[in-house]
Amino acid sequence: MNIPTVGHPEVSSLSYSRADVSGVRLGGTAAVVAGALMVTHQVVDAMIGGTTDAPRALLHTAWLVALFLAIRGVGVLQRPVSDRIGRILILVALTGVGATTVGAAVEALLLLTSPGTASEDPPMPILVVLISILVLLVVGLLGFAVGILRAGVLPRSVGLLLLVGVLDKMVAPDWVPSLAILGLTVAWLGVAMMRRGGTGATR
Repeated sequence: MNIPTVGHPEVSSLSYSRADVSGVRLGGTAAVVAGALMVTHQVVDAMIGGTTDAPRALLHTAWLVALFLAIRGVGVLQRPVSDRIGRILILVALTGVGATTVGAAVEALLLLTSPGTASEDPPMPILVVLISILVLLVVGLLGFAVGILRAGVLPRSVGLLLLVGVLDKMVAPDWVPSLAILGLTVAWLGVAMMRRGGTGATR
């Protein structure tokens, strides 16, 4: 199946197997779901406050899982044009989001089984690990946006908006709904991916 490119300077279309196209469509759907859950998470935080509880920990885990699937779908979409750097960027993004997902799932489990446990200050070794995972997540998401811009398979606006969303989440003051903004950019990524997957045609 062929999917037309929108910004790659060397080729006008890329060839994919049916399984690859299905992976791209799944990733696009997951990105839209992740974006919607991020916006929901932001709304819940605004209405109830920022204290973490079990339902919000589960919500956090859910949108991280969906985001992981979205990044994997982008990796499939960009595979034919990705160089070594591009593949590394996707791998770092998957590692960062995957590690954060595991951490969020553990937090949700602790809150479900032992309410109040996860709110206590963690020991220093665990705190170091958590900070390391957070750094890896930020670096991974920034690299993910740059990778989209480099590959040229998706519109440049997608990569630029995602980059703005990640930077906004990093530096915006508390009153800015940065998670919702990032969620909207991820959802737009999903729409663009589904459009690309929807244009696949059998050779």
